[in-house]
Formats: sequence, structure tokens, C-alpha cells
Amino acid sequence: MSTVAPAPARQYVGRAVGVGFAVALICGVGGAFFGESVVGALGLVVGHNELVLRILGWCWGGLPFVVLVVAYTQRHRLSQRAKRGLTYAVTAWAASGSLLLPGRHSSAEERFGDAYLDARPLAFGWAAGFMALFVSFLAAGLLVLIWRKLTGTVTKQSLGFLNWAIATLWILLTAAGLIAAVLAPMP
Repeated sequence: MSTVAPAPARQYVGRAVGVGFAVALICGVGGAFFGESVVGALGLVVGHNELVLRILGWCWGGLPFVVLVVAYTQRHRLSQRAKRGLTYAVTAWAASGSLLLPGRHSSAEERFGDAYLDARPLAFGWAAGFMALFVSFLAAGLLVLIWRKLTGTVTKQSLGFLNWAIATLWILLTAAGLIAAVLAPMP
């Protein structure tokens, strides 16, 4: 009886990046052909409610990263198989947002046609969720640089405080992204 060792984390993370690029490419190109139908059907399901479309957009753009952070913090409780499956699922989920991006030589109005009124709040919510992630990474990087400049040496105690500060910052910025998706005026 032979046992198969689970794939090392680097191997399936590398494959997940490939899956992410493939899904982004398929959804980006496919969005030119099926974007109007998908967004129109989604709008029809929710009754063209702008608030619901904004929240769904945030769930499409921001929630995959919330799931990723929760999974990362709870990684010791997950089996290797669950980690691998979650990595692929979250990567594909995040990359599928490329369906909402207009083409290089077209506008959102041209890409979504009759479904543009539904695509607008959906894309706005998606952008608010994704922007919160981008700002979180930028702020965490700046915080680490400032922390290293101020402290000079890194101790276990200082790492604990830095970890707490980054987690708090991430929670606040994610909440701000959700609030912006729901309450901010659309351009």
C-alpha cells in the first residue's frame, strides 16, 4: 500500500495563480460576448435593485479576500485538501470579476448594452471591494516600512503589535470598502 504525499503548498499555490490567470482571461474575453446576458440575468433575479447589486458587487470583489484572510489565519485547522480546494476556489472567484471590466476599445455602456443600468452598481460595488484590498496592502506595506525604520530591531513583542496593527487596519479598510459600496454616491 503506497500513500501519496500531499502537494507542497508552493505547488498548488502556483497552480492556483495559473487558474486565476486562466479564469481572468476567460471571463475578460467572455465578458465581451456574454457580459450583457450575465449581468442582465443577475439584475433580473434581484429585481434591478441598486442596493442589492452594489452589495453583490462588493461580495464579488471584496469577499474573496476576506475568505482568504480568514482561511490563512485558521490554516492550522484546515486539512491539506481543504487548503488546496479553497485556494483554487477563492482564486477563481476573485479572477471572475474581470467579467465586469470593459474592453480596451469599448466603454461599459457598449459592453453591457441594455444591462448597463445593472452593470453600473454591480461594478461600483466590485471596485469598492477591490479598492479596499489594494489600499490595505499599500497601508500594510507602509506600516511595515515605518515600523522597521522606527524600531530598528525586530522582537517577538514588536511583531505581535505589528501583526495586531495590520489586522486592525485591514478590518477597518474592509469595512470602509463595504460602507463605500453601499452608501457612496456613484460617479
